[in-house]
Amino acid sequence: MFTDEKWSSSKNWFIAAVFWIIIGMTMGLLTATKQIWPELLNNRWFTYGHVRSAHVMLVIYAWLSMAYVGSMFYMIPKLAKTKVYSEKLGNFALVFYNIVILEGFFALLLGQTEVIEYGEFPLWVDVQLLVAIGLVAYNLFKTVGRRQEKMLYVSLWYFLGSLLWLPLTWIVGNFPAQWIPSGVQQGLMGWFLGHNAIGLWMTTVGVGQIYYLLPKLTGRPLYSHQLSMIGFWAIATFYVWNGPHHLMNGPIPGWISKAGVIPSIVLLIPVWAVLANFWGTMKGSWSQTRTSVPLRFTVAGTIFYLFACLQGPLQASISKFSH
Repeated sequence: MFTDEKWSSSKNWFIAAVFWIIIGMTMGLLTATKQIWPELLNNRWFTYGHVRSAHVMLVIYAWLSMAYVGSMFYMIPKLAKTKVYSEKLGNFALVFYNIVILEGFFALLLGQTEVIEYGEFPLWVDVQLLVAIGLVAYNLFKTVGRRQEKMLYVSLWYFLGSLLWLPLTWIVGNFPAQWIPSGVQQGLMGWFLGHNAIGLWMTTVGVGQIYYLLPKLTGRPLYSHQLSMIGFWAIATFYVWNGPHHLMNGPIPGWISKAGVIPSIVLLIPVWAVLANFWGTMKGSWSQTRTSVPLRFTVAGTIFYLFACLQGPLQASISKFSH
């Protein structure tokens, strides 16, 4: 397992992701089934709250995050024109990460949880997960540090930014919530994690993948690197403040609500930057979607990204519809 074989860390992270999507979606199926058959597996391990939390956390941090890391262990060396700094460290981080996820999975089934959306693992699991993420980030930053390609392509900006933002989000959203008063303050801290886990990890790594895949699959250069960097810095600057819009019309000061709503609307900038680059790069290449299955998935993902991101800015002040 702790081999230095080329591309082994990328391959093994993907294999682990496939395993965890089976477990995560099984928990999702069980969650849905228990809504119409509450007596199914009627014991303390498989109550509705336990399996629902397990489903959400496994889909985000087991399947999706492992697939993301696997893609970065492949794409970052390609973009940097170098080898992974340490395949052995990448594989060690995978084993450690899986142990932590397994601990978190059983902890949730036993009812050990925190009342934080997308951050429901108990604190002792949070600490270990942070270490595992740190190992991955260290390995990939060292890889970029010895790159042969001088230019940092936009995908690298998104990947490296995400590897910094996820630990920051995890620390700020999880640890202070253990000691600050429960209620409004804890809710604000919780939604810092919940919203930024979506926007500064799930979204940004996905956008970086789109920027990598489109030119590769179409054989065309990116439409505008400058436009892509405008989108990157816009999301890096404004996304972090959006958590309070989940608490609209709740017991929070009005200025905090506005501090969450206004940056949400500004996020139209990175959305349109991504889409303009997408349409510009795809110009004259749409016929390739007939024969290229990966390109079809990339195009479909970009279109769904448009729908999801338009809903957020346009409904940021209408909580009852959007959340």
